[in-house]
Amino acid sequence: MRKSWTDDRLDEFGRRIDERFDRVDGEIAALRSEMEEGNRASREEFAEMRKDIRALHEGLLSLQTTMVKVGGAGIVALMGFLITTQL
Repeated sequence: MRKSWTDDRLDEFGRRIDERFDRVDGEIAALRSEMEEGNRASREEFAEMRKDIRALHEGLLSLQTTMVKVGGAGIVALMGFLITTQL
């Protein structure tokens, strides 16, 4: 038996479609909220990593400076030793 689409049936169909779209809209809003929270957490983590990398870089520059100074002092001391032993 074939059912006819009466105005009442069409109105009910429209209400069900609206309810489904409202539910989908709510789910999309929840997903957007979760994604924004994840993005915010990622930005905070990357900012923390940049700080750590910057501190590591500064430490390595300090180590390099110290090594150059110690090496230079060693060379000067070796040259002084060689000059004094040759006289």
